Amino acid sequence: MNSAAEDAAWVTAEISVPVAAVRECVSDVERFLRLNPYLQIENFERLPPDAHGAPRYRLAATNEMNGVRAERVL
Repeated sequence: MNSAAEDAAWVTAEISVPVAAVRECVSDVERFLRLNPYLQIENFERLPPDAHGAPRYRLAATNEMNGVRAERVL
C-alpha cells in the first residue's frame, strides 16, 4: 500500500438481525465514534450534505493511545 487512501478492510459475517436494524445502526456515525474509549471527542458537528446528498461531519478529537489530535471533515 502506498497511501492512506489505499488503506481499507472488509469483513463478512452472518448475523441474525434484520437489514433495517443494521442500516439504522451503521448510519449513526457519531455513535460509532463515541464507542471508542480512547477517542476524546472535543467537537462533533453535522454539516450540510455534499453536492451528491451524502452526509458530512466535522470532527475534532484526540487519540488518547498515541496523543495525536486531528480535526477532519468526514
